[in-house]
Amino acid sequence: MFKKIQVLFGLAILASCKLLSQDTIKVMEYSLLKYSSGDANVGRYKDLRTIITYANPDVLMVDELDSFNSAKYLLDSALNKAGVGTYALATFFDGNDMDNSMYYKTSKIKFKSMSRITTTLRDINQYYIYYVITPGDTAWVYLHMCHLKAGGTHSTAEGTQRGAEVTNMCNAIASIPQTKNIIFAGDFNFKNNLEPGWIKMTTNCSHLFSDPINQVGSWAGNSFFKNVHTQSSRTSAYPGCCGGTTGGIDDRFDFIMGNNPIINGSNKMKILPNTYKVLGNDGNHFNLSNIEPPANTSVPALVNQALFNMSDHLAITVKILVSSLLVSVQENTSFNTSKLFVAQESTGNFLIAKVENAGEYHLQIIDMVGKNLLSKKLELQAGYNNITPQQLGLEEGIYHAILIKDNIKTSCLYPNK
Repeated sequence: MFKKIQVLFGLAILASCKLLSQDTIKVMEYSLLKYSSGDANVGRYKDLRTIITYANPDVLMVDELDSFNSAKYLLDSALNKAGVGTYALATFFDGNDMDNSMYYKTSKIKFKSMSRITTTLRDINQYYIYYVITPGDTAWVYLHMCHLKAGGTHSTAEGTQRGAEVTNMCNAIASIPQTKNIIFAGDFNFKNNLEPGWIKMTTNCSHLFSDPINQVGSWAGNSFFKNVHTQSSRTSAYPGCCGGTTGGIDDRFDFIMGNNPIINGSNKMKILPNTYKVLGNDGNHFNLSNIEPPANTSVPALVNQALFNMSDHLAITVKILVSSLLVSVQENTSFNTSKLFVAQESTGNFLIAKVENAGEYHLQIIDMVGKNLLSKKLELQAGYNNITPQQLGLEEGIYHAILIKDNIKTSCLYPNK
C-alpha cells in the first residue's frame, strides 16, 4: 500500500507564521516548426498570438527558431500584441542548426542569466530565473530547453545520440546543488522509456528528473497515451504548411520534466501535476489531425486552428506553485520522525500521518490565502494513520495540512480531489 504513497514534502512551520504567500507560474513549452521571420509563412505569428492570448503563460520556452531576428519578431508581433501583459526576451544565442528561446512576463518573472550546453547538434539552453514571493523571499528555478536529435528508436544511432545529448546536460548541471529547482523541457524525440536519454535523466543523472504526470511507457503509436501525445497535429489529408510531419497525434515527443525538489515541493516551488495540459489534445484524435472530425472542443475553435497552423507539435502548459511555505525538511528530534504524507488513490487523495508515539495530536487545514479552515484533535496510533477526505469535509482544492504535537509542527501540501 505504502508504495503508492507519494511524499510531497515535510517541513517545520514557525509558530509565528501568520500569512501564507503563494502564487502560480504558468510555463509553456512549444516547438515552432522552423519558424523564420524571413520566409513565406511569416504570418504564423498571428497564430502564435492567438495561442498566447488563450494560454496566457508567464514563461514561454520554444525551439525551432532560425535566428535572433525571428525570436524578436515573435516577441514584438505575437507575444506583446496578445494583450495579456508585457513579455521580454531572454538572452539569445544563435547556435548550430535551429535555436531555442525563452520569453517571460516582466510583471512576474525576473531573469538572471542564460547559459549554453553544447551538443554535437543543437544547444540546450539554460535560463536562470526567479520570482519574488515577498520582499526578501525569493524563489529560483533553472529552466532548460532542448531539441534532441530526431528519428530512429532507442536502439538506433539516433537514440544513442539523444542519450549523449542528455549526458551533456547532466554533466553541465552537476555543480548545481541538489536542493535547487530545475526544469528540463523541449522536444526530446523519445519513442519510449527505453531511450538511453530517458534512462539517463531519470536514473543516472546528476539531478534525477521525473515526469510530473507519471505517464511513462512506450508512447509512440500507443493509444493508451492518447491524452498526452504532442505530435503530429497534421495528417496527409490535413498537411498544413512548412513541411511539418504528418501522421496524426500519436507521439509524445514533448515534455516538461522536473527534478526532485520541484516535483516534491521542497524549495518554494512545486509543479502541480493536475495542471499539466497538452493544448489541442482532447484524447479523441489519436492518429488524426487536431482539426479534423470529431469536433475538438478542448480549446476554442480559433485556438485549435491556430495550433494546427503554427506547428506540427502541440504546446504543453503546466503551473508551478510558488509558496514561502514550501521549504526543506527540518528534523526536530523532539518530534522524532513524525511526518505527513499524501497518498493518491483512484477515489481521491487522503492524508497519512506517520507518528513515533501514540497520543493526541492536533491537525490544522489552511487554505491557499491563509485562512484556517479546520482545527481537529486526533488520537493517533504509533506508525501510520489514515486521515480520509470524509474526516476533513473539504471542497476540492489545494490546502496546507499541519500536524502539531507539543508545539512542534510538520506539514504537507494536500491536493484534495
